[in-house]
Amino acid sequence: MGSFITGPAGQAARRVSGPSWPARARGPRALRSAGAWAACTVAILAGGVTTARAEIGITGARITQGVLWVVGRVDEPNARITLDNDFVQTTDGSGRFEFKVVHHPATCIVTLRTPTQTQRAVVGDCGQMGPQGVAGPAGPAGPAGPPGPPGPAGSQAVAALPEAAPAPAPPARTPPAARTGTPEPQAPRTPDPSGAAGSGATPEGPRASTGTEVARLPPAPPAAPPAPPPGPPPPPVVGEWLVEDGVARIAIQPCGRSVCGAVSWSKGGGDIGTEILRDMKPTGPNKWEGTIRDPQSGRSYASNISLQNQNTLRVEGCVLGVLCGGQTWTRAK
Repeated sequence: MGSFITGPAGQAARRVSGPSWPARARGPRALRSAGAWAACTVAILAGGVTTARAEIGITGARITQGVLWVVGRVDEPNARITLDNDFVQTTDGSGRFEFKVVHHPATCIVTLRTPTQTQRAVVGDCGQMGPQGVAGPAGPAGPAGPPGPPGPAGSQAVAALPEAAPAPAPPARTPPAARTGTPEPQAPRTPDPSGAAGSGATPEGPRASTGTEVARLPPAPPAAPPAPPPGPPPPPVVGEWLVEDGVARIAIQPCGRSVCGAVSWSKGGGDIGTEILRDMKPTGPNKWEGTIRDPQSGRSYASNISLQNQNTLRVEGCVLGVLCGGQTWTRAK
């Protein structure tokens, strides 16, 4: 009757049934039968053993904050590993790897390859891209904006005096009438105030000016520009913060509509000016989200900070939203 031999992979191989071995068989025929049985047994054992093959372990694959993150580990330290044959990394001494690239797989499935292994993984929060739609009609025009600020004052116009009335023309003299038998009546003469008698001269007064006299006024000084409106107050997180283990201080300052933080002091005197918190945008009261940089490894991670009170700041960083850690910073005195 046949028996079963179980291999390492849990597979069972049934030995071929045949006539029982004669206890008293002798000679070349017996030796040939024994050799055939041995060869058959070795072949069955070899077929039942499977070699365990290592696989690329995927810790996470996800699209977040506009980039594709793929993190995992393989039992090939310091080995070349590719993502979709377009991006290349080298595993560290423990076989760990991390891809953080701007890439959107069309099918939401990525392929990882090492010199000896291949693994495919489904990307979370991906969403397959469909065909581009037709552009819609233009929307209606928006409401008119508020009126602009008043322009600068112009120069003051020069006031012109009214023109003087022209002096009246002297009366035209009538030519004397032709002498006839009747003498022409003479108008009575006005006595000369100077005493000159019989001169017949009529004194003339001062002649009125006929020109236009304009008073020139000095130009008015330019109007002062209006004072700019006061800016918004700085965020309450602005200031200098001492990290949890007390080896460095991070100065947080506004950067546009966000806040950023850089090393302002360190116990060893290094990394001064290195940016740690990058583009932290407000997401709620006393809460901001952006990226945080690990100065020891040089890698950046998704991060959020929240102001617990005036002197306590909670700082957290996550990889793919699943591997998270945090510290509590205190405001420096």
